[in-house]
Amino acid sequence: MARERLIISLPSAEDEEKARRFQVHKNYLGNIALFLRHTYGPDDAQLLQSLIVSQRGMKGFRKIQRRPRVDAREIKRCLAISWASELQLLLNATPDKSLLRYSTVWAPVHAYYAGYFSAHAWLAAMGVNTGLDDHTSTLRTIATQVSTRKIFPLPWSFTCRGAPHIGETVFGQCPQEADPAGPCELLSNPSLGSFWPRLGKMLETTRKLRLERLHREWLKQNNRRIVKTPEKRQIAANLPDTTLFDYLWRLRVRSNYQDVSSFFSTVVSDQWHHDFHTGISLLVWTTLGTLESLILQYVGPQLIAEAVDEFLRYDALSVATLTGPLKTRRDVLLS
Repeated sequence: MARERLIISLPSAEDEEKARRFQVHKNYLGNIALFLRHTYGPDDAQLLQSLIVSQRGMKGFRKIQRRPRVDAREIKRCLAISWASELQLLLNATPDKSLLRYSTVWAPVHAYYAGYFSAHAWLAAMGVNTGLDDHTSTLRTIATQVSTRKIFPLPWSFTCRGAPHIGETVFGQCPQEADPAGPCELLSNPSLGSFWPRLGKMLETTRKLRLERLHREWLKQNNRRIVKTPEKRQIAANLPDTTLFDYLWRLRVRSNYQDVSSFFSTVVSDQWHHDFHTGISLLVWTTLGTLESLILQYVGPQLIAEAVDEFLRYDALSVATLTGPLKTRRDVLLS
């Protein structure tokens, strides 16, 4: 009687590298989630309430004055697209964890556009027009607002600037006792003790990747083979501070264009995909909360209430669990 042979397929070196890249991003998001729940509260409603109270107490936020005339239609339109993107993100959170590897590829895309259009609603409330298709100008405007005004709480207020390629990284707006430049093992599980070094590395790497693209463009424009140190310093000086919003853009580009296979990886466990999705969903939910809080400060509660009511007008019972996070934000913001 012939015996069946047991075939064991071991992951290749390439598969293991993809898994490590995915693990780093999963840990980045888990790191932020851990910080948010520790700093602002373990329960969702409590977390958001504490977060908004902290934001409303900030000096720059208190200086915001209500604008008598705003483009209400544009604000509502951008918010509707933002909320629809958030619902797409939540819709992909299937109970069957084995299916999450398919939705993980698109999760960063939905996450980015949820924040992107909410940011455009905020800019419209301020009377600023960057152009909906100009991601570079939008991120530049957001970075300027984050770095020059005290209107975002931690970790959104945390910034990275300077030229990391020549060892001139500078971090801004973090507690005095924090050490974002400290050592951190990126493959280790998130912990409160590693939060600031890991967040620092997250933004520093995001900035380095953007600068490397600018270096390549500079070489082509100047018909040169290398970028010297003074030139790297100047290029970095012209790049706005790097923020969490830039990281969401980086994730979006990586998952959609540059590194699809890492997010689609079959060698990554179902639990890792679940953790990734949970982390990015919490980051989006709280990011939208801080942006909507700013919008409310400019336009008042009535416009926000109308925008939510119009978006939920045809809300079916079958999607009540998906619209729950939006309703919670509305209740906290209007309380």
